[in-house]
This record gives sequence, structure tokens and C-alpha cells, in this order.
Amino acid sequence: MQRINDQKCPDSEYAESWRELDWKKITNEVIAFQRRIVSAYKESNFKELAILERLVTNSFCAKALAVLTVTKAKGARTAGVDDQSWKSDSQKYQAIMQLQPDNYAPSPYLRIYIPKPQGGLRPISIPTMTDRAMQTLYKLVMEPIAECSADRNSFAYRRWRSPHDAIVECHRLLLNGAEWVIEGDIKGCFDNISHEWLLANIPMNKDVLRKMLKCGYSENRCGSVQATDVGVSQGGPLSQILCNLTLDGMSALVKQQDPGMEIIRYADDFIIAGNDLTRLMKLLPALSGFLAERGLALSEEKTTVTSVYTGFDFLGYRFQKHNGNIKTKPSAKSVNRILAKLHYLINENNNDKANTAERVNAAIRGWANYHCYSTERGAFLYIDLMTNEYIRQSRMPSEILNSMIAASEAGKERLIPALPSANPFDEDWRLYFEEWTYARRFHTRKGRSRLEAVYSRQGGICPVCNKTLESEFSIHEKDGCGGSVIELLHPECHSGVHKS
Repeated sequence: MQRINDQKCPDSEYAESWRELDWKKITNEVIAFQRRIVSAYKESNFKELAILERLVTNSFCAKALAVLTVTKAKGARTAGVDDQSWKSDSQKYQAIMQLQPDNYAPSPYLRIYIPKPQGGLRPISIPTMTDRAMQTLYKLVMEPIAECSADRNSFAYRRWRSPHDAIVECHRLLLNGAEWVIEGDIKGCFDNISHEWLLANIPMNKDVLRKMLKCGYSENRCGSVQATDVGVSQGGPLSQILCNLTLDGMSALVKQQDPGMEIIRYADDFIIAGNDLTRLMKLLPALSGFLAERGLALSEEKTTVTSVYTGFDFLGYRFQKHNGNIKTKPSAKSVNRILAKLHYLINENNNDKANTAERVNAAIRGWANYHCYSTERGAFLYIDLMTNEYIRQSRMPSEILNSMIAASEAGKERLIPALPSANPFDEDWRLYFEEWTYARRFHTRKGRSRLEAVYSRQGGICPVCNKTLESEFSIHEKDGCGGSVIELLHPECHSGVHKS
């Protein structure tokens, strides 16, 4: 791997060095560090954790991966208060060498405001590229730690977890007999987390964490800097990890109050399900005390107790128990939001017909894919009906209508959730996640067709032992000509490949 001395050299040499970086080798080195972090955490070896934090944050590979991550992110072209972005390969390589945790002095965030779906404005704080890279560098350390201490049913900001996992878990809880649900919401969670609690409880370099928390913000690039005494920036790469670490422990609190109750949390939105209404109500003061220690409080307007037979909304879905079955469908708010978006897209680009069709189809496809676990399909038909009506009212030609996709034609898929205890940063779970990720990916009609093609290519034979593949097999990825390829192996042969 080529490195350049700190002496000045032409931009072309920096750019060439960036292009020559071996990203697979870099990624594997960072993964090896993260597995060592998990091992140290499991052994409660906090001295080793501190050493590993310093090794990672001063590692060339970790710095390079942090720079790559922020320059490939969706908001990479949005600059912070310094009005700088890293567009050229030369700038990216030089950024690696500029990441120095020991001399780190963050810039203030650039504060902007975006509309909330329910009305009002949400403050978003944008770090500079350097600050984003530094937070991403520390995120490489903190993410494995956060995964080790994560609540069982926490699904946001975690690798290989998603809103769909939370939706499947909701369905399971209701099938298991839950009668009542607390619909919880934490008031201004990111904006109000206590800095004192974070500094006292987050296992990270306190000096660097304090600088990140206290750097302040400015509402324009030349304006005065406002101090930040509480909260974490919703625009910072590390903020999501800090949020999860702050709220982890809610599950243990719920179980302590009543082993029969369970919580499902996605960031600061959560539900708590149980059979005993009285015990659920008694849980609320204990939950308020837990949050108060962290500078947080429940939203009185949005926190309600609901019967599962009445139904409740969570993560864009409506859940309702009826005659022993669990009905799931898109929530009314979710339907209204997509209809408002479609109406806007169809009327905004009335003069650009081709672009309108493309953008409307993308919106419908994204919404339908998210709600593909609905058991009730009436909302999908309603969206098709209203989309056609919007197009008719806009007087677009019929060929535009014919090019639109239908939400009601979206297929229903069955999710394969990861085991709650599975840790993607833990070496002991490495083989499990390789098999699970492919099982999840290929558990679709398209995926099954690809597996059938691989099976036919191998002639139904395991390439390790040259024996016939039976009903059970594992999916193994390996390097091949032109990229990675997959093979179907016996489970025992797959284990042997990883041990060799």
C-alpha cells in the first residue's frame, strides 16, 4: 500500500496514491480491529479497549475508510461552515493525513431547518467534512461496542437490522397474546440528551467526545457561534450510536417491572406490549425516571396506551388484532404522505413528462417495497386509483399513464430476521452472518432463480467434498474472475472452509 511522506508533493501524486489504495485489504484490517474490540468488551478488559481505540483512531486504514465513507455518503456535496467538500482524489488522500485525533479541534456545525411531516421545523446540524470523517473514525470503534450492549429489540442504526425487523417482531408479540400497547415517543430525543450523562457513561476518549459535543453551531457560515449544552447533532455520523447507547437499558427496565412485557424500539420511537393494563400504567413512572437521568422525557401528547383490538400505528404500519389474526396495513399518515408526494411530483414537472414518470414510479416503488409486509392491500389499490386521477387532472397524455407502475402489483415477501443475540462484529458469529445474509437476499423469487442457476452450474455437487447436495446447504462467497462469486456447499464443508 503506497503512502506519501508529509512533505509537499503535486496533487497528481496524491490522487494516484488514492487510486492505488487496496480497499479490500483496508476493510479487512478494520474488521480485524473491530473483532478484537468485541473480544475485549466481552472480557470486560477496558484497558485493552482503550488501547484498541487509540490503535484504530491512529490507523492509516481506519482513517482511509472513514474518508471513503463520508465522500461516498448521500450528503457528501453538502459543505459545513468552512464551505469545503472533498471532490478530487487528491483532496481525499490529503484528508487521510489531516485526521489527527490528538490535535483535533472541531468546527461549529452549520444549523439548517427542514419541515417536519406533522408541521414545524426540525433543526439539522451539518458538520464539516473533516468533522464527519473524525466522527466516522470514532464510529468504527464505538459501533462494535454499541452492538455488544444493544437491547435485544432495538432495531435502528444497527448493522443488519431494519424497520422491517421491528415490524416482524411486532407481529410476533401480538400473536403471542399481548392485549395492550404503550405507544411511546421521547420528546426531542437527539436535542436533549445530557452531555454530562454521555461523558460519564460512553466508553470513548472523553476529551474528543467533549469537543464533539460542545463545538456549538452557527446558522450561517459567517455568523456567530451558539453554544450547545445538551443534545447531539442529528447530522453527525456518531450521533446515531450515541442515541442508541443512551437508550439501551430500556429493555432491562421493562423486564424488571414485569417479565411478561416486551419493548420494541426504533431509535426514539417505541412500543411496549403486555397483557396487564395496570402493570403497563405502573411502568410509565419508572420509564420517566430512566429517561430523566439522561436529560430526556416522554412526550405527553404522543405517548398513549391502546388496546390491540383498537389498533395502533408504528413505523408507518397500522397493527390491529381481529378474531385471533393480526392485520397489518399502511397507516393513514403513511398513505396521506405518499399521496401528497405523488400529487406534488405530477404537478411540479408537468412540462417534463418523461422525468415525471420516472420520479413517480420511484416514489411508488419505494413506498410499496417498504409496506410489502402488509396483510391488507386496500391502500395499495387506493394509491393506484388516486395516482391515475392526479394524472388525469394534470391532462398528461395517456402514454404517461401507461408507463406508471402499480403499487398493488408489488409482491409480498417474508422476512428472515437475524437472531437477536447475533453480533455482526463478533468472530463467533461470522459464519452465521455469511449464511444469513445470503438466505435473506435469496429468499425472493429473483433470488431463488439465481440459486437454481448456481445449483445447475455445480451439477448439484458440493465443490469441496464432491458429494451430492441434499436439502440443506450453505451459501459461500469467494473471489472469482471479475469479482465475487457464490458457491453452494454442505454446512459442514462451509465450516471447514472458514477454519482452514
